[in-house]
Amino acid sequence: MNGYMWLTHTMTKRFLRAVRSSGLLWLSLGFSVNAFALTFDLPGNGATIVGDIKEVSAVTGDTFVSVARRYGLGYVELMEANPTLKPEDTLESSQAVLLPTEFILPNADHRGLVINLAELRLYFYKPNTREVMTFPVGIGRAGWNTPLGLTNVAWKQKDPTWHVSSTIKQARALEGVNLPDSVAPGPDNPLGQYAIHLGFNAILIHGSNDPGGIGRRSSSGCIRLQPEAIENFFDDVMVNSPVMIVDQPIKVGWLANTLYLEVHEPLENDQGGHNHAMSDEAYHLVNAAIQARPADIDWRAVDTSVEQQRGYPVKIGIGIGAIPTIAVPLNSAALEIKHAKGKKTSVVHKKKTHKKSSFFNVI
Repeated sequence: MNGYMWLTHTMTKRFLRAVRSSGLLWLSLGFSVNAFALTFDLPGNGATIVGDIKEVSAVTGDTFVSVARRYGLGYVELMEANPTLKPEDTLESSQAVLLPTEFILPNADHRGLVINLAELRLYFYKPNTREVMTFPVGIGRAGWNTPLGLTNVAWKQKDPTWHVSSTIKQARALEGVNLPDSVAPGPDNPLGQYAIHLGFNAILIHGSNDPGGIGRRSSSGCIRLQPEAIENFFDDVMVNSPVMIVDQPIKVGWLANTLYLEVHEPLENDQGGHNHAMSDEAYHLVNAAIQARPADIDWRAVDTSVEQQRGYPVKIGIGIGAIPTIAVPLNSAALEIKHAKGKKTSVVHKKKTHKKSSFFNVI
């Protein structure tokens, strides 16, 4: 890496950390949204990678926000993949932009909803199909962390009212913003048109009226999506469906006979951005993968991927021996949540148990 590239890479990583942890937004106004859902067939034979990398040309007036929204990506992941571009500037017409639309699926059961916080991305395994849909999300900013762990879809709501908690009102008042007790459905409602209430107290998956907040740490703990994104899967998500929230900045996965590594900038205060801790985790995951299925590994490629943190799969090894033959099962439609020691519990949350007079939610 030459001096210019090293300086650009270092400055970009510092800027990424600032964007993840701050409320800085560059809003893109006046562009038309031609968004689409990234939907993929689940691969067979032990593969865990979907999609492919693309390159497009920016059009007049494009920004990182507009390009990200148009192609179903998030702000930070577009920055990670394009470290030499200035995300705060309007892109030049015909500027080449790399789209990181290839993903290693998170290490979690292929059922219900899986949210990887480090990746700022949600995966929906549509029931009774062999498909996965994926969308960028906004998550809790520093000090307002989105909780980790297994929960479920408690209930769903169209055109929700935002009931503002006293904690949020107090926090915003310190910033000079006086919030009302509630915000009715409409364009000023930060919950958007759709809300999926989770088993976690006051945590929702919902739409948004702030396109610049998607794909970064921008919420008070909830999981935000572009309005057209949540509309794509809202009707297909069943009440009681499992929701797994993980924090996996490093993922390892196979595609045919090639092993790949995907590395993201870790969340603030999780691993401190220290490459030693990231390298240890990468070595651990790669060694675990090749113990299960032998491969020749390019450890220099592993180190480079950890250092650059580009946020898309990078080839690191070739398998030894035949590719396994493994069929792809249908995504589960079961409504049980698996708990410790293999126990299963059916969880039912009825909407009538939530009294709106005392129910508050964050955004």
